[in-house]
Amino acid sequence: TLPPLRGVYHAAMVIADGPLAAMTEEQFLRAVRPKVDGAWHLHHHTRGLDLDAFVMFSSMSWNVGTPGQSNYAAANGFLEALALHRRQTGLPALTVNWGAIAEVGFVARNKLDTLSWLGWTPISPDHALDFIGRCLVQGVSSASVFGVNWPKMNQVMPIIRSSPRLAHLAAQDAAHPAAGFGTEGLRAELLELPDDERMPRLASALSQQISRIFDMPVDRLPQDVGLTDLGMDSLMAGQIRNILAKHLEIDFPTMGLMRGPSITELAGEVLAQVVGESTGAAPVLPVTGPERWIRTVIGRSNTASMRLFALPFVGGGASVFTPWADHLPDSIEVVGIQFPGREERLDDIPADKMPEMVAELAEAMLPHLDRTFVVYGHSMGGLLAYELTKHLEQHYNEVPMKLVIGGWPAPTLVEDYVRNLTHIRDGFDLDREPDSRVFAVLRDNHLLDIPVEEEASILHWMPAIRADLKMLGDYRFESGTPLRAPISVLRGAADPVFTLDQMRGWEALTNGAFSLTTVPGGHLFIQGADPEVMRTIAQELSAEDAFPSFTSLVDGH
Repeated sequence: TLPPLRGVYHAAMVIADGPLAAMTEEQFLRAVRPKVDGAWHLHHHTRGLDLDAFVMFSSMSWNVGTPGQSNYAAANGFLEALALHRRQTGLPALTVNWGAIAEVGFVARNKLDTLSWLGWTPISPDHALDFIGRCLVQGVSSASVFGVNWPKMNQVMPIIRSSPRLAHLAAQDAAHPAAGFGTEGLRAELLELPDDERMPRLASALSQQISRIFDMPVDRLPQDVGLTDLGMDSLMAGQIRNILAKHLEIDFPTMGLMRGPSITELAGEVLAQVVGESTGAAPVLPVTGPERWIRTVIGRSNTASMRLFALPFVGGGASVFTPWADHLPDSIEVVGIQFPGREERLDDIPADKMPEMVAELAEAMLPHLDRTFVVYGHSMGGLLAYELTKHLEQHYNEVPMKLVIGGWPAPTLVEDYVRNLTHIRDGFDLDREPDSRVFAVLRDNHLLDIPVEEEASILHWMPAIRADLKMLGDYRFESGTPLRAPISVLRGAADPVFTLDQMRGWEALTNGAFSLTTVPGGHLFIQGADPEVMRTIAQELSAEDAFPSFTSLVDGH
């Protein structure tokens, strides 16, 4: 026989994010049932036992609030109430509102980078368990255990500044000298200093700020060691870049940081840019940055619980997604991905290597993955969207709620498809072919819907179009682990390019749910889209995802 039960630990968690206004009852209950029903059943069946501890794991989402998690916050609120009820009836109870826990658990596996960017500082499991012991000894019924960088959170989460309970923390940190760059008016100060004093002053200021981002005492931060060697990741690089933009008014490229310069080397490059701009000279480094990939159609960052990242077709620009915001709920922020070499990025060198392009785009997206997100790609953009989703899952543990593909076959078929394109199968040297023949490939294979007489109007996009075709021709599918994200595929009813059978191949590439839907229109059905197309896309964005859940296991599904 087993010894008497002396303690209960309730740590169940299921996430089913979404805007409250659009949330179905089932979606709401998916997050609520494991915590509420689980805690109540444990309470009911053990209330007659002589327990030493009854511990329930809650979340700081109950204290701070996070977009799209009203159901999860409500469930955690119930745990607080149950702990109070048990205490009032003389029973042991402790609810712990956890922040980010490192090394183990769902957050460590899936969301640690994103939460760190939001300002949450992970705590070790050993410290977490030690804190539980101290709470039990002291007899408290509720505690919040978390690490947080309030200045960072204040910058990226407007809810902190507007919260009656939390605004004073942000205000105190904003007023505290340690929260600044090290001095006010640093740019003006640098320009007024003698030349030989500028570098030491800037290196000192950079050391102060970077030490906070690294959570390291400034006297232990070497100035002659590369930042990547010190542990800098892309999120930290984004924070450093934001600091440079805010306090020195320069647009320093994230990729320049990811090269791994030391603080001394970074100070030299930054100073050259500051001095060059002040004198009107050309900056030493090209003004590039991750924000050039991101085109937010209508800014809804303060209200949206979901971001939709949309990738255009061959030769297309992000503006094709501009009308979408008018057809989708306010809870969805539409973010068009702007590829180099088109529209406002016309002067940028087009990308013709898919792996490098996907890696750079993923890095640019990271600061924007602070809420539920979906990736949409149309035509060849669907292929890029698949590789992007795979990269995010494998390198950052960031899993979109769904990958939506518009008018593109399974990647396993792409190589044969390209080989048999009209004009390509007859022999085609992309580097030598005239523009008219490149247009013929696109037009005769229905990849670009533009009359011959209007082709001259987009000749300035030809370098980008050629780069797209080179990526397509070089693509080789690499089998591996299926995506965790569910996949939904949309096909135009009058699409002359791909059949339903060709699109069903996507099903084998996900461990999640799969759906294939026919919508009005041809291959490029998002151009001048039929209202039914937008209704279908809105439905796809509101549909419940099919990740395995506690509830589905209990129900035997």
